[in-house]
Amino acid sequence: MHYVGTDMRLWIQRGGQAPSGEEACLLHTPAWDFDWQQFYFYDAAADQAPIIYPGDSLWLQCTFDNTLDNPGVVRALEEADLDAPLDVALGEGSLDEMCIAVIGQVSEVPMKTADESHAGTAGVTISVPAASFTGLCSGPASVRIADDGQLQGLAACGLDFAGQLLTVEYSLDGSVDESGAGEGQITTSILGVDDTVTSPWSGSLDGDTLQISFEGAGSFSGYPTTFDGSLTLTATP
Repeated sequence: MHYVGTDMRLWIQRGGQAPSGEEACLLHTPAWDFDWQQFYFYDAAADQAPIIYPGDSLWLQCTFDNTLDNPGVVRALEEADLDAPLDVALGEGSLDEMCIAVIGQVSEVPMKTADESHAGTAGVTISVPAASFTGLCSGPASVRIADDGQLQGLAACGLDFAGQLLTVEYSLDGSVDESGAGEGQITTSILGVDDTVTSPWSGSLDGDTLQISFEGAGSFSGYPTTFDGSLTLTATP
């Protein structure tokens, strides 16, 4: 809000899937000051921050006082060399008014598989022809090869797509035989997007080094997408 605002409240109204029906206050500034306009962050670990469950509703309420009883209005009029309040409408200027809250969502992305045997990095070239986009997505990878050769693993990377940072996750399963040859499937997903793409992978285990490569194609939110990636991992202590 700007000068005319006096009170802003942001809260979660719980739906049927929340463990409690009690409202959760996210932010409340009952004596709003224009100089407070900035981003605020919760000083808490992700698992201690407010949680939004499916079915919950977010509510934002703002109160305004466009009279000379509001010190913010007096300040605004002095800066504009005016002596009486004006009608105020929605706008980005300081003499206009807003009621906007920008919320950042935090999601925990697994970075290590249980009983990890190999760790390293993933590098994937992702192309979206309809958006004339091709970009490299790189990040950590973690794999477990069991005594019977069964393989499970995961990887994650951040992709800068059209000014948005997307979190791409990969889930692997398959096997490695006695010769070191490996094959299986890798499922690609994007955090916050329902679609997934499953592709075959092939690889080899040579001593302590595991190499995996894959190619795939699918669609995310209606955008045909191709993948060409590799994982390089070494045995962990």
